[in-house]
Amino acid sequence: MDFSRGDRRRGATGLDGIDAARAYLQAGDLTAAGRALADADTTAPAEVRYRPAARTLIAEIAHSGRAAASVARLATLIGVTR
Repeated sequence: MDFSRGDRRRGATGLDGIDAARAYLQAGDLTAAGRALADADTTAPAEVRYRPAARTLIAEIAHSGRAAASVARLATLIGVTR
């Protein structure tokens, strides 16, 4: 399954994207982690915006200084900017 683009064929959920983002972040791939979160936000915005684990991931990526515009927007939207 390719979580970086959201695998909707198999019923991927926002939780799948959050799990994928966590894995990418642990592997040091902030770009893929951010993309997974942005995709998950498209599929299940409430899961991404209100689930504490997702909020923590968004904050970590946003504060890294290498966040994509989509992650910076999410961080601002949920109030986890600097």
